Amino acid sequence: MPTAKKNFGTYLAELRRARRITLRDFCLRHGFDSSEASKIERSVLPPPADELVERFAQALGLGPESPERGILAELAREGRKEFRPKVLSEDAFASRAPLVFRTERGEKVPRGQLRGLAKLLREA
Repeated sequence: MPTAKKNFGTYLAELRRARRITLRDFCLRHGFDSSEASKIERSVLPPPADELVERFAQALGLGPESPERGILAELAREGRKEFRPKVLSEDAFASRAPLVFRTERGEKVPRGQLRGLAKLLREA
């Protein structure tokens, strides 16, 4: 079984290869553009939007609750530099978000506040 914590394209390719299907056959069977899929797997293109990620997951036979599907979606968001939806919707994050901007401006932020934000992000 493929291992996690790669980038989106590498993980997608590993999932496909684990099913012993060539990229060309995978694309033909499921209506994907083989050139685009190849570029995504090689990380020439960034991870696609969530809709295409979901189509890839379905084509790979990943169930809605499968760990691989979650990893694939998370790697896509990470590759697009997006926060998890849960993080953005939490009041706890919204109240700490100004810390990020303060550090960008070079302002000192107390370590305890940064640890709190880091903990929130890890738990999300």
